[in-house]
Formats: sequence, structure tokens, C-alpha cells
Amino acid sequence: MLKILIIGGTAEAATIAKELIKRGVFVIISYAGRTVDIEPPIQSYRIGGFGGATGMSDFMKEKEITHLLDASHPFSKTITINSLVATKMANVNYICFERKKWEKTKEDSWRFVSDINKAVKLIEDNDRVFVTIGNKEIRYLNRKPKPFYLIRMISDPADKIKLENYEIMFDRGPFGLEREIKILKQYSINKLITKNSGSPAVFGKIQAARKMGVEVIMIERPALPARKIFTDVEEVYQFFSSMA
Repeated sequence: MLKILIIGGTAEAATIAKELIKRGVFVIISYAGRTVDIEPPIQSYRIGGFGGATGMSDFMKEKEITHLLDASHPFSKTITINSLVATKMANVNYICFERKKWEKTKEDSWRFVSDINKAVKLIEDNDRVFVTIGNKEIRYLNRKPKPFYLIRMISDPADKIKLENYEIMFDRGPFGLEREIKILKQYSINKLITKNSGSPAVFGKIQAARKMGVEVIMIERPALPARKIFTDVEEVYQFFSSMA
């Protein structure tokens, strides 16, 4: 019997879980629990860490999981590594759903960096920066305390903010183009720091920066081992339908 453990955290993970349940497939979706107000899309879910690859492996053996679908955020490197290790330990099939990256156009002004630390090094004291990187890495901004920062996040920052001039905007997407343009104008933003998540729900900020001539400091996705990746949810459905 086909039994799937979905590593959640993205909108696509929830969409896939609901569709597979409709098709009569046994699915459990798992959330790390870092985001508040999680609304599981299906009845079979768990919230919280597994205790590393060994704990994940034990869970999959207990539930007799046949396939793990890693649909976590493209920047969730640790959970992907643990998933790859755990599936080998438990003799479970690993597959991954990962959104396509945003692609730079000739109208864009992007500077690519490998991490937030390198992004902060590109900030000047007189910059006005829109920051959309989540709450775990905000502490790196403390190394450049003088610029103005508009920081958008879902929940409170994980670490103390030691900046001279900043504003926090608590909000959850999707964010449309016109709204993002309004924000860039209102705060006189000249730089945007973001991760290349590829999410259509937050693509408005990329479009707004393009239209307003705002420079984007684009944090690229972490390097990960080669693995089976789908970039279209329909491909995922077809893959599992062939096994039903």
C-alpha cells in the first residue's frame, strides 16, 4: 500500500496533500512547528521535529511509510539532508517537490549572494532596505546598524534587533504588485534583500523592484545533493498515480 510522508512548510505541500487524499492515498503531512497558526490541510498531520534523521527514520518505519515527499522550503537545508539520510536508513523512496527559481530579466538589477552574511556586506549606511528573509536570520543585520530597514516577517524575530532605524511589518502573503509598489514608495526603498524562494505568492516584490528600479540582493538557494526533483505539482500527481 502506498503511504506518503510529506515534509510540509510550503503552500504546494498543502495543495499536494489535499489532492492525494482526494485520490484515496494515505498521507501524513509534517510541520517543523516554527511558524505560528499552522492550519493543517488534512486530518493526518504532525507538528514538531523528529529528533534528526534517526527519529525520522523510526517514525517512517512505525507508520510503514513507502515514500517521503520533501516539499519543504527551498532554504530548509537541514530538513532536506535529514530526509535524504532517513529515507536511506528506513529503505523509503525519497522524492522532492521544489519550486522553480525566479529568473533575472534584462529589466532587473540583481546582485547574487550565497547567504545573508554576504548580503549585509552590500548594504551602505545611507541605504533604505526592505528585508524579507524570515525571522531567524535578522540578527545578521545588526552588523550594519545605521541604514533604515523595513523588515517584513510573520512572527517575532528569533534574536534581539540592535538597529538604529528600523520598522517591523508583520504580515503574511500573498502580496500583490500594487501593494508592493506602494510600500517601496512609502518608505523610499532603494534595496531589497530576499531569498530566491520562487514562490508566486511573494513574486510581487520582485516585480515591484523591477518597475521601481530597486536593486535586489538575491540570496541563492543552498547547495544540496543530487536528488529526484519535481517542479510541477501535476508531475507529483502523475508519479503517485502510476503506483496506485
